[in-house]
Amino acid sequence: MFWQAGSGTTTLSATNTLNGRILMTAGTLAVGEPANLGQASVPLSFSGGVLRISNTGWNNLGDHGVNWSTFNGGFDIAAAGESITLTNPVGNANAAGTLSKFGAGSLFVSNAAVVKQTVLLHQGTTVVASAGSVTATTYASVGQLTPTNSTLLMRGNGSFVSVGDFNIGDISGSTGFLAVADSAGVVARQLYVGKSGSAAGVVSLTGGSIQSTAGSDWRIGGGTGTNDFAAYGYVRQTGGLFFNVNNCQIGAFGLGQYDQLAGP
Repeated sequence: MFWQAGSGTTTLSATNTLNGRILMTAGTLAVGEPANLGQASVPLSFSGGVLRISNTGWNNLGDHGVNWSTFNGGFDIAAAGESITLTNPVGNANAAGTLSKFGAGSLFVSNAAVVKQTVLLHQGTTVVASAGSVTATTYASVGQLTPTNSTLLMRGNGSFVSVGDFNIGDISGSTGFLAVADSAGVVARQLYVGKSGSAAGVVSLTGGSIQSTAGSDWRIGGGTGTNDFAAYGYVRQTGGLFFNVNNCQIGAFGLGQYDQLAGP
């Protein structure tokens, strides 16, 4: 067994003959080629750690068995041209833990259901496409690292549900972008577009729907707050439905703008 623990980064750069399990409980395990992970059938266990993929040519994790039902960790897809596709169910309604996305590359969720306590899309692009769904039972965030940005693209009939808050541009200095098209849907208890500090959030709605489910805290910038006066939020609707948004803040106490060019 190979065990990645601690807050640091371990890099595997040579062909590995390991035929046991790889366990990641903390920190980052960095690899460039599939051969760095040992034999093709080596199981990967995510229990708090992150797998960094630095080169292109992966697409998925091949025949590596992954603890999808109890998954707790993340992917750092470092190469801008690389993508990893999740086609297995990840987590379940009772599973604790987090799914995190780092790096400039792309994470695709297609024909798979992701259910985790928290879903944190820190960097790069995440695409939820047809027959793909993501549910965060606590909260979700797009853009939670300074000074980087993150994009969530909702396509086909993809679904994203946050039982708690859904933050597009979460912490000061971060930028989040959400694009909803086709018949995709986003549902959240409360939607923040540019939540705090100098965070920036942008939402594009060309099809599908966005809705919030609770509360009565609607704001487009302004207000008397002092901590979030530099936040920025922008929503542009050229199609689709933006409804039941009684619990939505665009720009927090800073600058907010909502352009409705089409749709009810």
